Amino acid sequence: MSRGNNTTGQVLMVKRALPMSVNAVYFCVYLAGILFETLAEIINRRKRHMFVLRSLNALLFAALFSSSALAQVAIGYLDLNAILSQYPDMNQANAELASYEEKLGGDIRVFQDYLNSQIQAYVEKQKTGLSDFEKSKYEEVLERLNTEYQERITLAQQDLVRKRGELMSPVIFGIDKALRELAASKNLDCVIQRENEARIPVLVFAPENANLTVEVLKHLGWRLTEEQKTASPFNVDPGNTSIGFTNVELVLANMPAIKSMEVVLAAYQKKLTRDFESKQATQLALVNDYNDKRENERPTDDEMKQMARMEKEILKLNNEIRQFPQFADALLQERRIKLMEPELNTLQSAIDKIAADNGFSFILNQTMSTGVTSIVHGPENGDITAELYKALNIPGAKSSLALSSPKNIKVGYLNVEKVFAGLPGVKEANAQLQEKFQKAIDTIAVEEEYTFMLNQTSASNILYMNPDHDETQNVLGRLKN
Repeated sequence: MSRGNNTTGQVLMVKRALPMSVNAVYFCVYLAGILFETLAEIINRRKRHMFVLRSLNALLFAALFSSSALAQVAIGYLDLNAILSQYPDMNQANAELASYEEKLGGDIRVFQDYLNSQIQAYVEKQKTGLSDFEKSKYEEVLERLNTEYQERITLAQQDLVRKRGELMSPVIFGIDKALRELAASKNLDCVIQRENEARIPVLVFAPENANLTVEVLKHLGWRLTEEQKTASPFNVDPGNTSIGFTNVELVLANMPAIKSMEVVLAAYQKKLTRDFESKQATQLALVNDYNDKRENERPTDDEMKQMARMEKEILKLNNEIRQFPQFADALLQERRIKLMEPELNTLQSAIDKIAADNGFSFILNQTMSTGVTSIVHGPENGDITAELYKALNIPGAKSSLALSSPKNIKVGYLNVEKVFAGLPGVKEANAQLQEKFQKAIDTIAVEEEYTFMLNQTSASNILYMNPDHDETQNVLGRLKN
């Protein structure tokens, strides 16, 4: 991000994948040999390769790509999660989705039963004796069937996401329409979502009278909660808006209590890893024992019964091991949230005080957890980060300019994703291109007298901006020259 006109920053566009559970456990994998991974490797692999399941909010962002910027700044915000939760037909949509999911699951279970029958047939064949060549052929077929099963699961997950979008598209576009009509009728320049689908705050300080949530619900004709019925009316003064900003993740990462918390979490993760490795060791010993017994060409009835019990135990352990990374990840997140809550409250109190003391109407979170920058140009004296460091007694706080909250501001915007999509042959923004990109933004900000320039993309959570100050094509043209 650029602070003032001389600072060059980077715009990072990294999308976060949400791991989804895929529960496919097959004994044939172990007959062919076992590949053991560390807990960390499995969690990282799941996060890299699992299908990205976007929340319903992301559909709304896609519908709003053509929205735009700001002039004599009147800003509103809303809680999109609350609006979606009050959708009158949500129960019906969920029921239809559950029915569709059950149908997909039924198809998967039919194939799973077929695969299990083939595995059982293989086990029975082994009892009568198989040559190495025959074993190899059977195991090759089973692995191919197992791969097909995994592919069917992935396709079913994708189909379920498509169905969710299909069911929710009417309400998504209804909210979009209501938002645009309200923005026009109230002469708003910008509407920001208060927090993203992962509950990461976009606005960390904002006045209640700028909250559009109830207005949107009324415009849609949806029922209000008792609390919403008594909410403060929406009423913003375009000439009395000032914006500050900070990087919440950066501040949190440097809070002493958070650093201590990470030590506690690291110890907890080591414990989970030991539990995981213990299960792996138990399973490996059991598989080795099973393979030793299988080499006996004439096993007794008792040995056959023992081997059958071992097969069930191996499958049970396999199931636990496959599920353990997701289970461990959930436990870590739960522990992290519990430990962080007091520090988040402390940080919020510090933000509230700095905003009140310095006359800021809004404080924006500069960078989302996705790595997407929401502010690509802004004045250095609007950055409250150094003041937060002082208020929270964070060591190494750098000196900064005195904070300033001018009311007569002007805000432009661009869509960073569209800019880079419009550059032929550019797949990744290298350092040289990022520098040129930031220079173009800073130059336009000076020429057009923008106090801020915001990034409106699918992940920046800026839902609407006045189209008069869209600088996307201007930036793109300068990068092509």
